[in-house]
Amino acid sequence: MSVASAFLTERQARLFAWLFGQPTRSFHLSELRRLTGLGSASVQSELNRLTDAGLLVSDRVGNLRSFKANADSPIFN
Repeated sequence: MSVASAFLTERQARLFAWLFGQPTRSFHLSELRRLTGLGSASVQSELNRLTDAGLLVSDRVGNLRSFKANADSPIFN
């Protein structure tokens, strides 16, 4: 068992691996869905929760919304 699995669900762990493994990179929902193998609803739900918790920041350009790790979150402090 990894430390991450003790605190995160499988869905969250998959997203964390990509988002916090490359903290300066932004990801679109469809890209995260493809990379993690999770469904759209699952990815969207987790991204919203992580954004609401302040762990991610999001940016919208037209219809596209991108997400990346929040460098000001407690994870980096």
